[in-house]
Amino acid sequence: MPKKFQGENSKSAAARARRAEAKAAAEARRQQELEDELWKDEDKHVLRKEQRKEEREKRRLEQLERRKELQRLLEEEDSKLKGKSPK
Repeated sequence: MPKKFQGENSKSAAARARRAEAKAAAEARRQQELEDELWKDEDKHVLRKEQRKEEREKRRLEQLERRKELQRLLEEEDSKLKGKSPK
């Protein structure tokens, strides 16, 4: 008489484990998406306020950059004029 199969098929056990792992990963991803959706802030006033704040900061940085460039040009021009002065 043939031996009875005891235990479980290792290939089917590995496949079952892979499926369970994939299912757990999909569930975790779905839960994360739900949580992100709950924390998402879509208030128009808040979004507009943030946008204005970013625009103000950008303008401030651009103005600072322009001032530095103008100061550099002024110093460069002054040094040229001092170099050309008659003795």
